[in-house]
Amino acid sequence: MKKINILLILFLSAAILVLLFVGSVPGIFNLIIQNIISGTIGAIIFVNIVNRVFQIEEERRILKTQKVVIGMLIKAINEFLFFTAQQIKAASDRWLPRNIDEMYSDESLLVIGQHLDISKDAPITLKESWRDYISRKAADFLEAIDSALKFHSFYLSDELISALDRVHSSPIIYLYKIIPNLHLIDLQWKTARAPKIGLMPHNYGIFWKDIRSLIKIVETEQNKITRKENFQSGFEIKFPGNILNPMNLTPRLGKDRIE
Repeated sequence: MKKINILLILFLSAAILVLLFVGSVPGIFNLIIQNIISGTIGAIIFVNIVNRVFQIEEERRILKTQKVVIGMLIKAINEFLFFTAQQIKAASDRWLPRNIDEMYSDESLLVIGQHLDISKDAPITLKESWRDYISRKAADFLEAIDSALKFHSFYLSDELISALDRVHSSPIIYLYKIIPNLHLIDLQWKTARAPKIGLMPHNYGIFWKDIRSLIKIVETEQNKITRKENFQSGFEIKFPGNILNPMNLTPRLGKDRIE
């Protein structure tokens, strides 16, 4: 588009010079030259307008796709936030996070990793152990990230792609997914292992930082889309304060805590 505009300016400048030069040329030749220049200018302007229309449509298409992808990521993040809140509340004796930064802190990692009894049933309608529930939720989260990276990376910023890659390759997500398999191996080899995940800040804390970073980048991308459209969408990342309320008994505070 910029190249066409520059060519148009150069041509108009040349045309003016030519018109000044042929202005003194009498008869039919003067008229022919003027018609050629006028027709060429009209053609360039028409091409410029058509290109601009296509550019606007392409920008709308990209923005529409970005809205869908960001909305999908926000949904996945909100589900992961809710899932993390469930783990913390079920394993904590009294401490509860007050915001997203505290939810993904060393304190929460210790609570989940050292005090959640994963042999107990998760606080969901269908009967499912924490082992299977954790594995399933991790797989759901990875599926959303996979979809964004494989099918929509063209529409994502480099910063967001990098953040998604870091979370996707995190060892804690892999550990979450294979927890049921580890339990089966323990049964097969008759290995006595405490029913807890075993996470510690010194070896898994970086994942919590990557999650916080991803959340902030997705929020930034969402704000960009909102500003472009001058319209507030219904998608937003929400701290799951309701599930963490001690008055909410699903799950009950410390229900599945192990010392």
